[in-house]
Amino acid sequence: MTKTVSIIITNHQDQILLLKRSPDKKWYPNKWDIISDKIKNGEDPVKCFERELWEEIGIKNYEKIENKPPYIYQEGKRKWLVHPYLCKVNNEKVKLNQEHCEYKWMDLREALV
Repeated sequence: MTKTVSIIITNHQDQILLLKRSPDKKWYPNKWDIISDKIKNGEDPVKCFERELWEEIGIKNYEKIENKPPYIYQEGKRKWLVHPYLCKVNNEKVKLNQEHCEYKWMDLREALV
């Protein structure tokens, strides 16, 4: 089973950050997503959370962090142990890496449509 983190990021307007996956990604190209990645062997989930914030959007400072209990997600034969996190950021300027091609801040209701 693959261990991962998934991160929902909010701003002070209570909008969530969505990232559009690059068209050359193997899994779910051009789909809107939140930050998520595999936890490296021996890596603490919180350290993975911090690493991903920096690597994927260039943010080191966040206002608060809340982690929920891990859960198992399965898709076909693939299975993940997901460590979900919620954080609020002060800086809404996002620096995308090669994994994403766009980003947007959305109201939760709009994002769920």
